[in-house]
Amino acid sequence: MDQDGNKEAPRLLDIFDEGYKLYEALSKREEPTNSQCVQYQVRQSMKLLEDATRLTSLAGVFSSNEMIDEVPTENLRLFLLPALLGMLTLKISGPVSRTDVVRAADTYFRDFLERCEEYEIIRSIRLPPPLELECKEGDMVAVNGPCRPFDLANAGRDRAMKIARYKEEKALEEEVARLYELVKDENVDEEVKRDFYIKLIKTYTNKATEELDALQSEARILVHLKAAKKNENAEIDEIRSKQKPVVPRPLNAVIITKDAVQKAVFGAGYPSLPAMTVEEFYEKRVKDGIFPDPGKAGKSLQDMAKQGTSNAELDEQEAAERDARQEADDEEQLRRQRAMDEFKDDHRRGEGNRYNRS
Repeated sequence: MDQDGNKEAPRLLDIFDEGYKLYEALSKREEPTNSQCVQYQVRQSMKLLEDATRLTSLAGVFSSNEMIDEVPTENLRLFLLPALLGMLTLKISGPVSRTDVVRAADTYFRDFLERCEEYEIIRSIRLPPPLELECKEGDMVAVNGPCRPFDLANAGRDRAMKIARYKEEKALEEEVARLYELVKDENVDEEVKRDFYIKLIKTYTNKATEELDALQSEARILVHLKAAKKNENAEIDEIRSKQKPVVPRPLNAVIITKDAVQKAVFGAGYPSLPAMTVEEFYEKRVKDGIFPDPGKAGKSLQDMAKQGTSNAELDEQEAAERDARQEADDEEQLRRQRAMDEFKDDHRRGEGNRYNRS
C-alpha cells in the first residue's frame, strides 16, 4: 500500500469499526427483524460498511499479486466487508424486492469467498452455479415435471461435508471468543491479533458457504412463484378477453306528487329525479294511449281527481236516481222489479249451489 493509502487507513478503519459494532449489536436485539428500529440500524451499518468498501478500493488495500502474509495486520479485518454486507442485506425488509435482495447477497458472498481463495485463507472452494432468478418459458413444466432420481451417494457426501463444516465452525467460534478477550489489551502481541483476524475471517467463510446454498433454494422458489403468477395472469387475461362487458340499465325513478306545490318541494329535494303532478301523469298516460281521452268520456279519472269525488258520493247519487225513477213510475224499472220478485219466489236462496255435485 502506498503512502496515500497509509494516510487514509486510520480513517478507513474507524469507519469499519463503527459499522462492525452496529452489526454486532443487531444480534443482541430482541425486536423482530422487520421492526422500524432494527431496519434503521441495518441500513446505518450498511452505509458505514459501504463507505469503508469504497475507501478500501480507492486506497488500493488489496492487490491481486499479494498473499495473506503481505497484508498488514490492521487491514485484515477489511476482508470481512463483503461478508458483513451480505449478512446485512439478507436482513432488509420492506418495499425492496426479495429477488433483488437475494441477488445482492449472492454477489457479496461470492466476492468474499473468491477473495479469500485468492489470498489462500481457504482452499479448494466449490461455489454453487450462478443464480437463475428470471422466469423463462417452460419453467412451470420443469418445476412441476417428474422429480430427478435421488442420488444417495451425493446426498451422503453433502451431509458429511456439512457435519465437518459445522464442527469446524464451532471450534473456530470458541477460539475466536478466546482470542477476542486477548486482543482487547492494547499491548497484545501482533501475532495474537493476526491469528484472531484470520480465524474470524474463516468463521465467516463457513457462514457465507451456508448462505450461498440457502440462496440457491430460495432462488428456485422465487422462480416458481414468478412462473405461477405469470400463468395465472395469462389465464385471467384470456377469460376477460372472452367476456362481453355488461352495461347495467340506468334506474330512473318518477315521483308522483299531488299538486304543483308538492312537485316544487320534491323537485327541489331530488333535482335529478323527474316529478309530475296527477294532471301531468294522467295527460302522459292519455298520450301513451293507456288512459281514455277525457274529451270523449262523460266523467274521467282526471275530472274526479280535480273534483275530489269519492265512492260514497257516487253511491248516494245512484240511489237518488233510482228512487226518482220509481217515483216517476218508470215502466222499465217496474218490469225489472217484478221479474226479480217472481224469480225469488220460484228459487230459494242458495238452491243452485251444488258444490260440484250432480
